[in-house]
Parts: sequence; C-alpha cells; structure tokens
Amino acid sequence: MDEADAKTNIVPKTPESIQREVYRITAATASGITQGRLLELLPNISVDDLAQAIGRLLSVGKINFFIDNELNTMKYYARTEEQAAKFQGLGKEEMTIYQLIKEEGRMGIWIRNLRIRSGLTDIRIRKILSTLESRKLIKAVKSITAKSRKMYMLSELEPDPSHYGGPWYTDSEFDDEFFKVLSDSCYRYICKCGSVSAESLCMYIKQTNISRVELSLDNVVTIINTLIYDGLVEEVTEKG
Repeated sequence: MDEADAKTNIVPKTPESIQREVYRITAATASGITQGRLLELLPNISVDDLAQAIGRLLSVGKINFFIDNELNTMKYYARTEEQAAKFQGLGKEEMTIYQLIKEEGRMGIWIRNLRIRSGLTDIRIRKILSTLESRKLIKAVKSITAKSRKMYMLSELEPDPSHYGGPWYTDSEFDDEFFKVLSDSCYRYICKCGSVSAESLCMYIKQTNISRVELSLDNVVTIINTLIYDGLVEEVTEKG
C-alpha cells in the first residue's frame, strides 16, 4: 500500500497502552523515576490511571521500586526482559512473600515469620517458596544459630556472616584445624617481624595464599585477638 494511502487512527488510551508508556519511560531512566516525574512526563494521564498502571507493572514484575534515601522518596526502575520473565504469572500472594523476603536482605527470614507477617498458612507458604526457588528468585540457606531452620533470601545475595560464622566455619561447623594453621602462621610472622599492624598482617595472608578463602581485616583482627587472649602477643600503641 502506498504511504500516501496510509491512515492514522486515533483511539482512546487503554490500561495496556498506559502501562507501555510508563514502562518505556521507566526503562529509559537508569537512575529510577518518581511517580511525580511520571505525571509530569505523562500530563494526559490521571493520577488514578498512573497508579493502576504502576501497580500492574509491579505485580507482573516488569518494574520494581527502591527508596532514594537522599531524596527520601520512592523511585521505580524497569527490570530486563529476563528478570521480568521470572516474575511472569506470579500472583499477589507470591509477590507478598517475595517482598517480605527481600525486605530482610542478607539476614533472611524463616517460615514462621513469613506466616506471621503474611497471614498465609504453612502449606501455602511452602508451595510459594518452592515456586520462587524454582524460578531462582530466592534461595534457602542454613544458619549456625538455628541449624534446623531454613532462612530464605534473594538468590543474588550472600548470607550475612552471622549465619555461617565467617571463614572459620565449614558446613556450619567450626574448622579448628584451619583456624590453627592461620593463627600459627600469623604468630610466626609477627615473631619474625617483631612488630606488625593488622593491615600488614592481612596483606601477608593474601600474598602467601595460606588461606583458602579471602579474609577481611576484621577476620585478621579476630586471629590477633585470639593470640592476645592466649598470651602469645600483645598490643602496643606507638607514640608520636
């Protein structure tokens, strides 16, 4: 058909078309966008229609939100198609459980608290957790503080060190041999140097690869404190 014969039809806005516009603008704003800014960019859309569009996009996982602490306001951002696909078809109950898990961050949350906060039954929650795990949205981890419980957190997060005891634990059990090897090596290095800082000791461990896992400065301080407690070394403050 000739372009001159093409016709442009004018049709009323629909909830779907509003959702597409909101998603398009949100996806183009990498730093997130507020509802107020969306209203400015979409002046012909009412507050109610915009709220419904945002609610629908949130429910199907196409957008998400975060709190901008500097501005003390909520901002929305778009998920990628791959991310959105993981949320496709999830209902209100599934999204409620997902959001409760997300709120707990690296600490995670266990079923009892999910039941109390969601009002859902254990059977329903377990089914939802299974669905979310199968979509790789969440994962279950064990904690040394409660070995019989499973804590749930977002799949992309690393558990808080309080759950696994830090690098000294293997399968939730304290690894005495590993800790002793590190302590002995650190003690020999301190004796050789005469005086070292926690930072230089941390660098020594990294350079010699005596640890099978990367240790933080706090981890090294734990070793030093153990050596002090055992009466092998002492802490001195240099003057000047």
